[in-house]
Amino acid sequence: MKLGSSFELSLVPLIWSLFLSGILFVFNFFFPIVPDWLLTISVNLVRFSFIFPVYILLFDSYIDFKETRARRKSSKNKQMKDLENVAEINNRKSTNYSKEEDELFHKEEIKYYSKVLNNTPNDIDAYFQRGQSKAELNDNQGAIEDFTKIIDIDNNFVDAYLYRGYFLMLLENNKEAIDDFNQVIRIDPKNEVAYNHRACAKENLGDRKGALDDFNKAIELNPEFAMAYNDRGQMIFSSGDHKSAFNDFDKAISLDQESGPAYLNRGLCKNIDEDYQGAISDFTKAVTIDPFFTEGYGSRAISKININDYESALYDLNKVMEIDPEESQRGEALYYRGIAKHELGDYQGAILDFNKLIEFDQSNSDIYNRRGCAKMCLENYRGAILDFNKAIENNSTFSLPYLNRGLAKANLNNLTSACSDWKKASELGEESAVELLKEHGE
Repeated sequence: MKLGSSFELSLVPLIWSLFLSGILFVFNFFFPIVPDWLLTISVNLVRFSFIFPVYILLFDSYIDFKETRARRKSSKNKQMKDLENVAEINNRKSTNYSKEEDELFHKEEIKYYSKVLNNTPNDIDAYFQRGQSKAELNDNQGAIEDFTKIIDIDNNFVDAYLYRGYFLMLLENNKEAIDDFNQVIRIDPKNEVAYNHRACAKENLGDRKGALDDFNKAIELNPEFAMAYNDRGQMIFSSGDHKSAFNDFDKAISLDQESGPAYLNRGLCKNIDEDYQGAISDFTKAVTIDPFFTEGYGSRAISKININDYESALYDLNKVMEIDPEESQRGEALYYRGIAKHELGDYQGAILDFNKLIEFDQSNSDIYNRRGCAKMCLENYRGAILDFNKAIENNSTFSLPYLNRGLAKANLNNLTSACSDWKKASELGEESAVELLKEHGE
């Protein structure tokens, strides 16, 4: 409603009442025959005509106020709805969902923030949130593009450089990543995260000394920075010094008891020291913190295999494949599941797992040897010998295929050829082959 439109119309009766009253008074002046009651009505009519527009003006103002307040309320409701959408996004981030639900959510999040950006093209927070969701869906290049857009809007936005640098590093663009971390340090010289990430990029480029300096600087700036201890420990672990690495992982856990990667890494150190129960405890903590942590389940399965807990190991390996279906085709989990099945007497199941692995890698002697052993347990000695032949063809210094081929040949009553294989195995250091030779008078 447009303020003033009714007010203007209310002036019409005022004009007409003034006009008619004026004629009445002029007529009465020259011809005083007009009754008093008619003159009284005329005066009151003029008075009302003056007051009426004021009433109309006030009424218009009230209606306009109501409409304005309604518009503001509608706008505020929309803002509240937007805030509720954001709150829902943040709430979901702190909740455990299935992988499919998580992916669907991030797709919805991207759609939501894309809509926001259609209305407000320079909304930095929308680009930031959308970039993070793209990264959750492994669209690292898309995430980089969003963080680049933020930098175009504000070239001093520290977190945009940090995130872009991190995802550049994941795409193995380590030199460009270092440039971004340098920008962060230029803007904020005491940013420990930038030093830590730059250290990781330097390590990827083989600059271990530069990486160590940056890790140390990050810890100097923040002695309670758990990530820096964990990342420094990983570099030290990869150099072969698992004892020193253990200390860094232990420190990281003491500072952040929700660091799944630190528990995983400390567990790997315990595995090397053959503390399998301790390792299993750390891996269990890692997967409790992150139920989708495939490395945690896989590592725990290996420790369980080392203590002959094959049934439980099989559960963990199946869990890995449930979370990451690619592992069920050619991953490390498939290899260890084949071993666990073999030890549980499921020889045909083991063969099926080893078959899948061989489809992707025909050069792995160990897999051929293990499949040969499973075939031998099913009394398929000729099939087993073919696998042992392939294992030896791929690696002629691998002693076990000679030993096992000898056993298969012995079961086919070809003892002379079997002894020849056992002799070769013994030359390669296989002690059990020596015992077999003695047993058969060789």
